[in-house]
Amino acid sequence: MSQNPFKINGGAVAAVMGDNCIGMASDKRLGVQFQVITDNFHKVYRMQENILLGLSGLATDCQTLYKKLRYKLNMYRIREGRDMTANTFAHLVGTTLYSHRWGLRRYRAFQGAHFLFL
Repeated sequence: MSQNPFKINGGAVAAVMGDNCIGMASDKRLGVQFQVITDNFHKVYRMQENILLGLSGLATDCQTLYKKLRYKLNMYRIREGRDMTANTFAHLVGTTLYSHRWGLRRYRAFQGAHFLFL
């Protein structure tokens, strides 16, 4: 049974943790119904040195949430004069999503870095 990538209408973001290392990956396909728009759409974002954000779903929602979180992260740096911790960033994501009445599906901390699956 072979699978045609043009008939798969989903997206995925996955993260793994090892000894003193982490990895995060996603597919890069962006499509509308049965049409592939691009095969180079980024779904994993490096927010800062110790924080990766993985977003999968409607492209405009992903980009809007990324830009909003990037803005809030930069404002934190300006006000506090330091980088945000991964735990604080996870709370920021949760409150941002809750403020729009979305739900944070799952979050788990991995040795100072957080992976957020939305």
